[in-house]
Amino acid sequence: MQRAVQGVPRISEHFFSYAVFLEEHMQATTSAQMMYVKALELEPSHAGALVNMGTLLVTTRNDTDTAHQLFTLALAQAPASSDAAGISNNLGLLGHQKAMRMHAKCTKPTYQTTKTECESAYFGSLALLEEALLLDPASVCVKNNLALMKAHLMHEDTRAETLFNEALLAEPSNIGVLSNLGLLVCSSGQLRKADAILMRALTLNPSHAAAAQNVRFVRRLMDKQRMHQLAQRHRLQYPTAQYGRTVPPSSISTATAPIAGGATRPLGTSPTSSTPHPNSISVPHSMEVGVGWQPAERGAFEPAQLPPVPVPPAATTVPAPFRLLRISESGVRMSTRICKYLYAHINV
Repeated sequence: MQRAVQGVPRISEHFFSYAVFLEEHMQATTSAQMMYVKALELEPSHAGALVNMGTLLVTTRNDTDTAHQLFTLALAQAPASSDAAGISNNLGLLGHQKAMRMHAKCTKPTYQTTKTECESAYFGSLALLEEALLLDPASVCVKNNLALMKAHLMHEDTRAETLFNEALLAEPSNIGVLSNLGLLVCSSGQLRKADAILMRALTLNPSHAAAAQNVRFVRRLMDKQRMHQLAQRHRLQYPTAQYGRTVPPSSISTATAPIAGGATRPLGTSPTSSTPHPNSISVPHSMEVGVGWQPAERGAFEPAQLPPVPVPPAATTVPAPFRLLRISESGVRMSTRICKYLYAHINV
């Protein structure tokens, strides 16, 4: 191949084939780029060299502007060829990346202008991908990229999932499509199904970075969902008592109260006798502690039917105990003088 490149006459197809060999088998991207340039010097309308050169610029230098020009020239050279679908797919991806960069650099003064430009770029990319799918309906790459656009821009999750499933029917072991489908299913709330799809992708290639990252993301969501369900179940099993309600529980009675010896006595009586204590206060027997929500029979929790609040009877009057009067200092001195006077004038 090197002899063909160095031979005379120089043919652009030889440089192109040698550049493809260097790029795919030798991973020599710089030498491959030089060969693509020489092929384009000999034949500026070479569609393969234009497409590969643009792809190489995007992947190695992130030069999307030059790549967009090369792809546009290639599409103009072969508008109805077998490579037109791939070129339209690449142009759609470049337009999407350009819109994302403009969106990231948006500021408050340039918001309206950037919004208009981003919308035109997004919908232009979507139109190019739709055109690519019409040119090549069996392309897995086009279906994958179009599904991503449908999900992110148009929020057409059903259409996107259909495209992903069609791509998987053609290539069941495509890890990129599996990873994207798992993330789409996760966004719809089906976490277990998403985890199964992503684990299938990781089984095919355990070193796939995107699939591993998506699995970690889904597992975190599953943990949060599980903790929320446990907290909700605990809240239903042990509801918080609502104060102020008077629902009599079936297992609590205020008529008697247990004491240390195991016997029971009426409230307000002394431990040795059943007569009321002189300083005791009578407790109405119809008043109970409120318990809030009552569990139903089959595990469902419904608010208990609250009876009308009973009117407590008039409490028994309790004699007030003796009160000690506070004597001031002047009163103490006066009492002392009176005692001294009585002691001096009264003979006992």
